[in-house]
Amino acid sequence: MFDRTLVETKKLYDVCPICGKEKSIKNITCSRECAAKKSNKVDWGGYNLKKLYNDIGSYSGVATHIGNISDVAVKKRMKKEGLI
Repeated sequence: MFDRTLVETKKLYDVCPICGKEKSIKNITCSRECAAKKSNKVDWGGYNLKKLYNDIGSYSGVATHIGNISDVAVKKRMKKEGLI
Protein backbone atom coordinates (compact mmCIF):
# COMPACT_ATOMS: atom_id res chain seq x y z
CA MET A 1 0.00 0.00 0.00
CA PHE A 2 1.02 3.65 -0.34
CA ASP A 3 2.69 5.09 2.78
CA ARG A 4 1.98 8.84 3.14
CA THR A 5 4.68 9.35 5.78
CA LEU A 6 7.42 8.86 3.18
CA VAL A 7 6.08 11.55 0.84
CA GLU A 8 7.80 14.89 1.31
CA THR A 9 5.75 18.02 0.97
CA LYS A 10 6.99 20.34 -1.73
CA LYS A 11 7.94 23.86 -0.80
CA LEU A 12 5.46 26.07 -2.65
CA TYR A 13 6.63 29.46 -1.39
CA ASP A 14 9.91 31.32 -1.20
CA VAL A 15 11.06 34.79 -0.14
CA CYS A 16 11.12 37.76 -2.54
CA PRO A 17 14.74 38.98 -2.99
CA ILE A 18 13.62 42.63 -3.08
CA CYS A 19 11.12 43.09 -0.24
CA GLY A 20 11.29 39.81 1.69
CA LYS A 21 7.59 38.96 1.34
CA GLU A 22 6.38 35.47 0.56
CA LYS A 23 6.14 34.60 -3.15
CA SER A 24 5.46 31.55 -5.29
CA ILE A 25 8.58 29.55 -6.15
CA LYS A 26 7.63 29.88 -9.81
CA ASN A 27 8.04 33.68 -9.71
CA ILE A 28 11.28 35.62 -9.39
CA THR A 29 9.67 38.44 -7.38
CA CYS A 30 6.41 38.83 -5.48
CA SER A 31 4.92 41.68 -7.53
CA ARG A 32 5.38 43.91 -10.55
CA GLU A 33 6.66 46.67 -8.26
CA CYS A 34 9.48 44.44 -7.02
CA ALA A 35 10.21 43.31 -10.58
CA ALA A 36 10.57 46.96 -11.63
CA LYS A 37 12.92 47.65 -8.72
CA LYS A 38 14.98 44.59 -9.64
CA SER A 39 15.36 45.80 -13.22
CA ASN A 40 16.78 49.20 -12.18
CA LYS A 41 20.52 49.32 -12.66
CA VAL A 42 21.04 52.65 -10.93
CA ASP A 43 20.15 53.55 -7.36
CA TRP A 44 18.60 56.90 -8.22
CA GLY A 45 17.99 57.73 -4.57
CA GLY A 46 21.71 58.17 -4.06
CA TYR A 47 22.00 61.04 -6.55
CA ASN A 48 20.76 64.61 -6.46
CA LEU A 49 20.13 64.96 -10.20
CA LYS A 50 19.17 68.64 -10.05
CA LYS A 51 22.46 69.55 -8.35
CA LEU A 52 24.51 67.32 -10.63
CA TYR A 53 22.89 68.81 -13.72
CA ASN A 54 23.44 72.36 -12.46
CA ASP A 55 27.10 71.61 -11.63
CA ILE A 56 27.95 69.69 -14.81
CA GLY A 57 25.59 71.35 -17.27
CA SER A 58 24.60 68.45 -19.55
CA TYR A 59 22.74 65.16 -19.46
CA SER A 60 25.67 63.31 -20.97
CA GLY A 61 27.99 64.74 -18.33
CA VAL A 62 25.69 63.55 -15.56
CA ALA A 63 25.45 60.11 -17.23
CA THR A 64 29.23 59.87 -17.41
CA HIS A 65 29.51 60.90 -13.75
CA ILE A 66 27.01 58.21 -12.67
CA GLY A 67 28.55 55.64 -15.01
CA ASN A 68 27.25 52.96 -17.37
CA ILE A 69 23.98 54.73 -18.29
CA SER A 70 22.89 56.94 -21.18
CA ASP A 71 22.08 60.63 -21.25
CA VAL A 72 18.54 59.68 -22.30
CA ALA A 73 18.14 57.67 -19.07
CA VAL A 74 19.17 60.73 -17.05
CA LYS A 75 16.77 62.96 -18.96
CA LYS A 76 13.88 60.49 -18.50
CA ARG A 77 14.58 60.18 -14.78
CA MET A 78 14.72 63.95 -14.34
CA LYS A 79 11.44 64.26 -16.21
CA LYS A 80 9.87 61.53 -14.05
CA GLU A 81 10.93 63.36 -10.90
CA GLY A 82 9.57 66.66 -12.25
CA LEU A 83 12.95 68.38 -12.47
CA ILE A 84 12.55 69.41 -16.11
